[in-house]
Amino acid sequence: MTTLSSAAKPKAPIERRIFHLFAASLFPTLSFFVPKTPLMLTAASVAIAFVAMEWTRRRWSPLNSFMTRYFQRIMKQKEKQSAFASTSLMVATAVSMITMPRAAYTAGLFFTAVADPFAAFVGERWGRRRWFDKTLEGSFVFLIAALIIGAIVWAGGLDVSYWVIIVGAIVATLAEVIPIFGLDDNLKVPLASGAAMMLAAKVF
Repeated sequence: MTTLSSAAKPKAPIERRIFHLFAASLFPTLSFFVPKTPLMLTAASVAIAFVAMEWTRRRWSPLNSFMTRYFQRIMKQKEKQSAFASTSLMVATAVSMITMPRAAYTAGLFFTAVADPFAAFVGERWGRRRWFDKTLEGSFVFLIAALIIGAIVWAGGLDVSYWVIIVGAIVATLAEVIPIFGLDDNLKVPLASGAAMMLAAKVF
Protein backbone atom coordinates (compact mmCIF):
# COMPACT_ATOMS: atom_id res chain seq x y z
CA MET A 1 0.00 0.00 0.00
CA THR A 2 1.10 3.56 -0.56
CA THR A 3 0.26 6.61 1.50
CA LEU A 4 -2.47 8.86 0.11
CA SER A 5 -2.79 12.42 1.28
CA SER A 6 -6.30 13.49 2.25
CA ALA A 7 -5.79 16.47 -0.05
CA ALA A 8 -4.81 14.36 -3.03
CA LYS A 9 -8.28 14.65 -4.53
CA PRO A 10 -10.79 17.50 -4.33
CA LYS A 11 -13.68 16.84 -1.96
CA ALA A 12 -17.02 16.46 -3.70
CA PRO A 13 -19.74 19.01 -2.80
CA ILE A 14 -22.38 17.80 -0.36
CA GLU A 15 -25.01 18.46 -3.04
CA ARG A 16 -23.48 15.70 -5.16
CA ARG A 17 -23.62 13.25 -2.27
CA ILE A 18 -27.28 14.04 -1.56
CA PHE A 19 -28.24 13.85 -5.23
CA HIS A 20 -26.46 10.50 -5.63
CA LEU A 21 -28.20 9.06 -2.56
CA PHE A 22 -31.63 10.16 -3.78
CA ALA A 23 -31.17 9.22 -7.44
CA ALA A 24 -29.70 5.77 -6.83
CA SER A 25 -32.20 4.82 -4.13
CA LEU A 26 -35.33 6.06 -5.95
CA PHE A 27 -36.13 3.01 -8.06
CA PRO A 28 -35.17 0.33 -5.50
CA THR A 29 -37.30 2.14 -2.91
CA LEU A 30 -40.24 2.32 -5.30
CA SER A 31 -39.85 -1.41 -5.97
CA PHE A 32 -41.33 -2.08 -2.52
CA PHE A 33 -44.55 -0.27 -3.50
CA VAL A 34 -44.88 -0.36 -7.30
CA PRO A 35 -45.31 -3.47 -9.49
CA LYS A 36 -42.18 -4.43 -11.37
CA THR A 37 -43.45 -4.09 -14.94
CA PRO A 38 -44.50 -0.39 -14.88
CA LEU A 39 -41.46 0.48 -12.77
CA MET A 40 -39.16 -1.36 -15.16
CA LEU A 41 -40.69 0.38 -18.18
CA THR A 42 -40.28 3.74 -16.46
CA ALA A 43 -36.62 3.02 -15.68
CA ALA A 44 -35.99 1.93 -19.27
CA SER A 45 -37.66 5.09 -20.62
CA VAL A 46 -35.61 7.35 -18.35
CA ALA A 47 -32.41 5.51 -19.30
CA ILE A 48 -33.15 5.97 -23.02
CA ALA A 49 -33.84 9.67 -22.42
CA PHE A 50 -30.53 10.06 -20.59
CA VAL A 51 -28.60 8.30 -23.36
CA ALA A 52 -30.31 10.51 -25.95
CA MET A 53 -29.35 13.56 -23.92
CA GLU A 54 -25.71 12.42 -23.81
CA TRP A 55 -25.69 11.88 -27.57
CA THR A 56 -27.19 15.35 -28.15
CA ARG A 57 -24.89 17.29 -25.84
CA ARG A 58 -21.83 15.73 -27.44
CA ARG A 59 -22.91 17.06 -30.81
CA TRP A 60 -24.41 20.37 -29.73
CA SER A 61 -21.98 22.37 -27.61
CA PRO A 62 -24.55 24.96 -26.37
CA LEU A 63 -26.44 22.17 -24.60
CA ASN A 64 -23.27 20.78 -23.09
CA SER A 65 -22.25 24.25 -21.90
CA PHE A 66 -25.69 24.85 -20.40
CA MET A 67 -25.78 21.55 -18.53
CA THR A 68 -22.23 21.72 -17.21
CA ARG A 69 -22.83 25.30 -16.04
CA TYR A 70 -26.08 24.68 -14.16
CA PHE A 71 -25.30 21.22 -12.82
CA GLN A 72 -21.66 21.76 -11.93
CA ARG A 73 -22.31 21.33 -8.20
CA ILE A 74 -23.38 17.72 -8.74
CA MET A 75 -20.83 16.93 -11.47
CA LYS A 76 -17.29 15.68 -11.48
CA GLN A 77 -14.85 17.70 -13.54
CA LYS A 78 -14.33 14.82 -15.97
CA GLU A 79 -18.06 14.68 -16.75
CA LYS A 80 -17.74 17.81 -18.84
CA GLN A 81 -16.12 15.64 -21.49
CA SER A 82 -17.54 12.22 -20.61
CA ALA A 83 -20.91 10.71 -19.75
CA PHE A 84 -22.66 11.91 -16.62
CA ALA A 85 -22.51 9.46 -13.73
CA SER A 86 -26.31 9.72 -13.54
CA THR A 87 -26.54 8.34 -17.08
CA SER A 88 -24.45 5.31 -16.10
CA LEU A 89 -26.68 4.89 -13.05
CA MET A 90 -29.90 4.95 -15.05
CA VAL A 91 -28.55 2.49 -17.61
CA ALA A 92 -27.51 0.15 -14.78
CA THR A 93 -30.91 0.58 -13.14
CA ALA A 94 -32.80 -0.31 -16.31
CA VAL A 95 -30.54 -3.25 -17.24
CA SER A 96 -30.60 -4.73 -13.74
CA MET A 97 -34.39 -4.40 -13.44
CA ILE A 98 -34.90 -6.06 -16.81
CA THR A 99 -32.43 -8.93 -16.31
CA MET A 100 -32.45 -9.61 -12.56
CA PRO A 101 -34.94 -10.66 -9.88
CA ARG A 102 -36.10 -7.99 -7.45
CA ALA A 103 -33.82 -9.00 -4.57
CA ALA A 104 -30.68 -8.73 -6.74
CA TYR A 105 -31.37 -5.38 -8.38
CA THR A 106 -32.80 -3.80 -5.21
CA ALA A 107 -29.81 -4.70 -3.04
CA GLY A 108 -27.32 -3.85 -5.79
CA LEU A 109 -28.77 -0.39 -6.33
CA PHE A 110 -28.92 0.33 -2.60
CA PHE A 111 -25.23 -0.63 -2.34
CA THR A 112 -24.58 2.02 -4.97
CA ALA A 113 -26.86 4.59 -3.34
CA VAL A 114 -25.58 4.31 0.23
CA ALA A 115 -22.21 2.56 0.41
CA ASP A 116 -20.56 4.43 -2.47
CA PRO A 117 -21.02 8.00 -1.11
CA PHE A 118 -20.07 6.92 2.43
CA ALA A 119 -16.89 5.29 1.11
CA ALA A 120 -16.02 8.36 -0.96
CA PHE A 121 -16.61 10.67 2.00
CA VAL A 122 -14.32 8.67 4.27
CA GLY A 123 -11.72 8.06 1.58
CA GLU A 124 -11.47 11.75 0.68
CA ARG A 125 -11.05 12.90 4.25
CA TRP A 126 -9.31 10.12 6.14
CA GLY A 127 -8.03 7.72 3.51
CA ARG A 128 -4.31 7.03 3.87
CA ARG A 129 -3.60 3.70 2.23
CA ARG A 130 -4.30 3.41 -1.46
CA TRP A 131 -5.11 0.39 -3.57
CA PHE A 132 -5.98 0.73 -7.23
CA ASP A 133 -7.58 4.20 -7.44
CA LYS A 134 -9.35 4.00 -4.05
CA THR A 135 -8.35 3.93 -0.40
CA LEU A 136 -8.39 0.94 1.92
CA GLU A 137 -10.28 2.96 4.53
CA GLY A 138 -12.94 3.94 2.03
CA SER A 139 -13.35 0.37 0.82
CA PHE A 140 -13.73 -0.89 4.39
CA VAL A 141 -16.50 1.66 5.00
CA PHE A 142 -18.11 0.67 1.67
CA LEU A 143 -18.30 -2.97 2.80
CA ILE A 144 -19.70 -2.15 6.23
CA ALA A 145 -22.26 0.27 4.78
CA ALA A 146 -23.27 -2.30 2.14
CA LEU A 147 -23.76 -4.99 4.79
CA ILE A 148 -25.87 -2.64 6.92
CA ILE A 149 -28.09 -1.32 4.11
CA GLY A 150 -28.32 -4.89 2.79
CA ALA A 151 -29.57 -6.08 6.18
CA ILE A 152 -32.14 -3.27 6.29
CA VAL A 153 -33.62 -3.94 2.86
CA TRP A 154 -33.45 -7.72 3.44
CA ALA A 155 -35.47 -7.27 6.65
CA GLY A 156 -37.87 -5.14 4.62
CA GLY A 157 -39.00 -8.19 2.67
CA LEU A 158 -36.44 -9.37 0.11
CA ASP A 159 -37.10 -13.01 -0.69
CA VAL A 160 -33.50 -14.18 -0.42
CA SER A 161 -31.04 -15.48 2.17
CA TYR A 162 -28.90 -12.87 3.93
CA TRP A 163 -25.87 -14.92 2.86
CA VAL A 164 -26.71 -13.86 -0.67
CA ILE A 165 -26.70 -10.21 0.45
CA ILE A 166 -23.26 -10.73 2.03
CA VAL A 167 -21.90 -12.11 -1.25
CA GLY A 168 -23.39 -9.14 -3.09
CA ALA A 169 -21.84 -6.67 -0.63
CA ILE A 170 -18.38 -8.23 -1.03
CA VAL A 171 -18.60 -8.23 -4.83
CA ALA A 172 -19.93 -4.65 -4.82
CA THR A 173 -16.91 -3.59 -2.75
CA LEU A 174 -14.49 -5.28 -5.15
CA ALA A 175 -16.29 -3.87 -8.20
CA GLU A 176 -16.04 -0.36 -6.75
CA VAL A 177 -12.28 -0.78 -6.29
CA ILE A 178 -11.14 -2.72 -9.35
CA PRO A 179 -11.03 -0.85 -12.69
CA ILE A 180 -13.12 -2.69 -15.30
CA PHE A 181 -12.64 -1.29 -18.81
CA GLY A 182 -12.94 2.24 -17.43
CA LEU A 183 -16.59 1.70 -16.46
CA ASP A 184 -18.20 4.10 -14.01
CA ASP A 185 -18.85 2.81 -10.47
CA ASN A 186 -22.55 3.55 -10.92
CA LEU A 187 -22.62 1.03 -13.75
CA LYS A 188 -20.33 -1.75 -12.57
CA VAL A 189 -21.30 -1.90 -8.86
CA PRO A 190 -25.03 -2.69 -9.25
CA LEU A 191 -24.53 -4.97 -12.24
CA ALA A 192 -21.61 -6.94 -10.78
CA SER A 193 -23.18 -7.31 -7.33
CA GLY A 194 -26.58 -8.16 -8.79
CA ALA A 195 -25.09 -10.86 -11.02
CA ALA A 196 -23.17 -12.28 -8.06
CA MET A 197 -26.33 -12.42 -5.96
CA MET A 198 -28.18 -14.23 -8.74
CA LEU A 199 -25.47 -16.90 -8.76
CA ALA A 200 -25.25 -17.03 -4.97
CA ALA A 201 -29.02 -17.52 -4.71
CA LYS A 202 -28.64 -20.83 -6.53
CA VAL A 203 -26.26 -21.98 -3.78
CA PHE A 204 -27.94 -20.55 -0.69
